[in-house]
This record gives sequence, C-alpha cells and structure tokens, in this order.
Amino acid sequence: MSVEDVSIGDAEITAAWDEALSASVTLPGGGTLHIQPTNALVAVDLDTSGRNDPGRAAARSLRINTEAAQELARQASLRNLGGAMVLDCVSPINRDAGIKVRDAFLTGFKALSHRNVRALAPSAFGLMEASVAWGAAPLADRLLTPDGKPTNETLCLEALRQLQREAGAQPMARLTLALPRRTPKCAQCRKKPVSPEYRPFCSKRCADIDLGQWLKGGYAIPGAPAELEENPRDTSPSEDITDDD
Repeated sequence: MSVEDVSIGDAEITAAWDEALSASVTLPGGGTLHIQPTNALVAVDLDTSGRNDPGRAAARSLRINTEAAQELARQASLRNLGGAMVLDCVSPINRDAGIKVRDAFLTGFKALSHRNVRALAPSAFGLMEASVAWGAAPLADRLLTPDGKPTNETLCLEALRQLQREAGAQPMARLTLALPRRTPKCAQCRKKPVSPEYRPFCSKRCADIDLGQWLKGGYAIPGAPAELEENPRDTSPSEDITDDD
C-alpha cells in the first residue's frame, strides 16, 4: 500500500500515530523492540520472548537481528530520531552475519530518509552502533510535554482526525467540535490549579508569598542607578504677572 492510497482519518494513520509514541514496537515475525531515547544516545533492546524460529541457532539469530535492524531503521525515520543509536542484537552472531545486519539497517534507513547515516557491524558483545544525522525535532518532543502528556497541538490534531472520521461516517450531518479548557496553574507554585478566590494563585499562602516578593523588591529589575541633575529645572507651572497700572 502506497502513501497515496491511505486517506486522512484511516485506521492506519491512527495506528502509526500511536506506534510513533510507544516505547515498544512488535516485530512482524514476533518479538519486541524497546526504544529508549536518553540524553546520550538511543538505546534499543531486542526482546525475543514468545518467538519460535525454526532452524539452527545462527540462522535464527540472523533472521531476528535483520528484522530488528530493518524495523529500527523505520522507527528512526518515523520518529525523527538522530544521534548515536545502539541495538542490542541476539547472539550468536558472527562477522558475516553482523555485516548483513548492518547493511539491512543502512539500506532500510536510506530508503526512507535523506539524512546521513553510518553504522558498524555488531561488536563482540552483540551491540550494533549507528550514527544518524539530526533533522527535525524528534516526534515525541513535538507531540508530548516533558512529563509525557499530549501538547495542545497534539490534542487539536487528534480532535481534527476524530472530526474527519465522523464527517466521513455522516456526510450530511452538522458536527460541532468542543475542546475542553485546561485549568490554568498557580502563578506562584506552578503546580496546583488556580483558585477563583485568589486568582491567579491557588491559595492565600501563594498570594501572600507573591505579595512579600513585591514588598521586598524581589521583582525589581537591576539596572544602573538614576543620575540626578545638579540644577533641576523648575517644572511648576509659570504664573503670568500682569501690571494693572
């Protein structure tokens, strides 16, 4: 199925959306890739639980590792992941098999992205290292807040997709999209919701803390001291003196 064959609002798009934000991805032949971005690199663990591959151990590991490398290439492109990546491959894996796994990753990624990519065959410890040039910001950074909640943009896009699905199911119906309002946070502690009584604070305590900051000059903007003029001009309004004589 090509990209042009998938219309906006189809179940495939919703599934891809959820997949791009999930920490785990199921491989087509069974097994799971656990993708964990960190500050230093993207760590990828291959879990083969529940997968039964026939054949010799070397052939099984090559099949599983190749499939995992291809899926990692797809996920890196889908999620806009970049920087250093490490895939923990299944053993046993010899030199020739490692080269095939590396090539599977490079071929798969270059077919999906124009970003520069380099990769090494798995080491003696079974770790395949790759370096992918950064492009746009990672998808998770754009769609989720630092605490893992959907951003306003994500909520709006999800609402639009839902609206499109309903419009497709009811072409002649009049649809109304109502978005929930988020409760603003306290301007002082930034944690609790705003109280109508102490707006824009959550409580009298936070309101008093803010007032104390004002009284102590905590909100003063530092700057150079003001210069006073030696002979300030008299700015009082002048009086017109008229001679009645």
